[in-house]
Amino acid sequence: MFKPLKINIKLVFRFIGAMLVVFGLFMALCIPLALLFNDTEIWSIVVSALITVVTGLFVRIMAGNIKENDIISNKEAYLIVTFGWIAIIFAGTLPYLFSSSISDVSDAVFESVSGLTATGATVFRDVESLTPGILLWRSLSQWLGGMGFVMLIISLIPVLGTGGLKVMSSDILDITSEKPGKTFIKSIRKIWIVYTLLTIVTAVVYKLGGMDSFDAVCHAFTTLSTGGFSTHNNNISYFSPQLQYIIVFFMFIAGANFPLIVKALTAKPSSLFKSQELRYYFFIVCFVSMIISSVLVLVQGYEIKTAIREALFQVTSFISTTGYVVADYTLWIPPLWLILFFLMLIGSCSGSSGGGIKIMRQMILLKNTSNSIKNIVNPNAVFGVRIDGKIINQDIIYNVLAYCFIYLISFAIGSFLISLIGMDFKSAIGIAASAIGNIGPGLGYPGSLPVYDTLPVAGKWIMCALMFIGRLEFFTVFILFFPSFWKK
Repeated sequence: MFKPLKINIKLVFRFIGAMLVVFGLFMALCIPLALLFNDTEIWSIVVSALITVVTGLFVRIMAGNIKENDIISNKEAYLIVTFGWIAIIFAGTLPYLFSSSISDVSDAVFESVSGLTATGATVFRDVESLTPGILLWRSLSQWLGGMGFVMLIISLIPVLGTGGLKVMSSDILDITSEKPGKTFIKSIRKIWIVYTLLTIVTAVVYKLGGMDSFDAVCHAFTTLSTGGFSTHNNNISYFSPQLQYIIVFFMFIAGANFPLIVKALTAKPSSLFKSQELRYYFFIVCFVSMIISSVLVLVQGYEIKTAIREALFQVTSFISTTGYVVADYTLWIPPLWLILFFLMLIGSCSGSSGGGIKIMRQMILLKNTSNSIKNIVNPNAVFGVRIDGKIINQDIIYNVLAYCFIYLISFAIGSFLISLIGMDFKSAIGIAASAIGNIGPGLGYPGSLPVYDTLPVAGKWIMCALMFIGRLEFFTVFILFFPSFWKK
């Protein structure tokens, strides 16, 4: 007999209210920065931040106080994370709507989802016409979204107990790094400290490299988050070749494993060189860049230095899922498009701010497949999947298999739905892969620059759904649709 699950809705709303308050305070950070950069129309940010904070306080107060015996269960944790994200997405639309930079609600939601999921797709064809406050908000929203899922969990962990930790276990982050426990919260806080410090370093280096202060701040936010929003219509091609190489370096870091970076900076620098995933990541970037640059020189007649720069930049941008652009890669020969498409699916390292399937998952799949083939030859042998010398638990392997299956099925369904609104095959798979991998640029439509202003409204909502489930890594959202979730 079906017994409905008793969920402490007040507890769920109380923490969603807290998320809105914190989100509104982050939004308010744009106010002094906008004033610093001489924005005379910051009232939209002020009003938006005020409404968000007040709404969050109202929801929190209406939900009442937490009782001593109120413990958030696993299921309540999933509800908090999913609907908390939805709440901040709609709050993120307010600066666009109040500033009149966007008049259509669907476009505002699209821009907010793209920003907070660190995707980089946009409805703004002329970003240079936007006020400094709105440009800052776009960039800051990506910075929050880059580590957004982790940020939400960390804001809840002090009271989530095992519920919050099990939500976190859906992320591949825990495969080779520290397991959830007493020191787990401290570890995540270290990640956020390093994430912040790297952002500051990136802004300073960009400034020294030739960007003005405003561009340096905005692009530091969108580089470390692997977001891809730019303050210029020509994206990164606006800047000098020397600066483009600097951006490549920081995109590569943003696509690396942040827990590994923290470990290298605080304890064992040698851990960087021992990481199999990081070596795979480095090899893919170098090898694919070499192939593409060779083809551009030998087949398409590019100058060597131009071919190397554009190939290295676009490969790093796609595999890290940053989505920056310096070249119109749609002018490259079709086989090179296919390579970029596969980079969309591969994605960045586990524990990074990037999207995609993630290199760690694919390493596990390859090793598990290899073991299966070995078992055909030696049926009685037992082979384990080892990553960095550690045996991967069979439950994690099942989790990885399920994740990859859901990812590819979601991609296929997304491509089909996009094709129904009139997109050709190349555009449909490009848009779906770009959205679900949180990248931005496509293959056919919209071209190399990720401007989706002319995409039909239905297509924008499909992309919003794909960006959302891709950022939350599927399980957190899909589990809500299983009847068993709502049973006792």
